[in-house]
Order: sequence, then structure tokens, then C-alpha cells
Amino acid sequence: FVNSYQFRATITRPEELPGMMIPGGPSEMVLKERKLADGCRRVYIKHFNPVNGSVESNGIFIGDFLVFVNGRPVGAGARWMDEPESPSLDEVYEMLCDRSFYPIGLTFARPHSDRGASRWGSNKNDEPISDFEADTICVTCESHSQLGFILDTTENGDIVVSDFNSVPGVFHRALSKYQEVDGHYHVAIDSINGQFVPSYATKDMV
Repeated sequence: FVNSYQFRATITRPEELPGMMIPGGPSEMVLKERKLADGCRRVYIKHFNPVNGSVESNGIFIGDFLVFVNGRPVGAGARWMDEPESPSLDEVYEMLCDRSFYPIGLTFARPHSDRGASRWGSNKNDEPISDFEADTICVTCESHSQLGFILDTTENGDIVVSDFNSVPGVFHRALSKYQEVDGHYHVAIDSINGQFVPSYATKDMV
């Protein structure tokens, strides 16, 4: 006996933790349709669009400060907590890549708009950002592959978000194991929320 060339897989959106926004959704899928010999249509997944990572999706901007990783102070956060020294940028990346840290909680800080400061760590007097003149935003993420951001350091040694990169979305991650060697997926959408996709449905209807 061998496995049938047809299989059925059910993709369910994961339950989100408090403060966590899972990247991706239906908009990440690019669909195509194929007309079969009997005149029926089947709607397939052509490929996936990249999506914004958890950090960007939760409203973090370029120039925001990373101040805590799972409650551990880094960058400006270490100064706020009177720590003798802050973890280096490489050490912060090691924390972000460590699977034991997940689900991970990241705390970012953003200077108040009336502070007269740039979001890159210096104000008119080149003074570093302090905790009482910044708003904080917390982001929760379940894996490193969903973060989607790049860090850098300021002249003051604070750690800031310098750029974003796209990540695979929730459907892309769930169906990546079904990708063929030719790069295609050959996966048709059979039902949505328990409702079967009719044979006359077009990709736009789906």
C-alpha cells in the first residue's frame, strides 16, 4: 500500500496570546483556478505574499527603543534600572534566537512627542532618553521567525529598531511542508469555515 496522492489538511488560525498579533491571514495567499475536464473549477494556492512581522504589526516604528527582553533590561532599559552594563547588540540577538525565550515578551520605548528629541536616542542636549519621558509598548511573539525587525545601537549605546523585514504568514508556515520540489504547492482549497467551495467558484469568489 502507498499513501494516496490526495490528502486533506485543516489550517486553523492559532489562538493569540495577550499582546500578540500573529502575522498573516487570508490576504497572504495568491490563488489560481484550474478548469477540469468535466467543466468544474478548482481553486489552488499559487504562492504566498510576505507579510509584516509581529513587531511591525503591533505598531512599533523605526527608531523605537528596545528596553526589555522577557523582563531583562537592555539598552536604555539597563540604564533605567541602574544596571552596571547592558547586554551588547550581539547578546541581544542571541536572546532573540534562543528558543527557550519563547513565547517572548519585548518592551519598546518611544520618546514623548513634546520631548524635542529624535527617535534615535539624542535630544537637543545629546542626553539619552529617560524612562519618565517615554511611552512603552509591549509585544508578545511565539517564535523568532515571526519577529521581522532589525536592531542597531545609538551613540549612547541604546538599542533601537533600524529596519523591518517581511516574514512568512500563518498560512505559509502551515502549508510550507506541502511545497513540491518545483516550488509549487498543488494544494486546492476544499472548504472555508466548514463550508465546501462549490465547483463553480472562481478564485475571486474564494
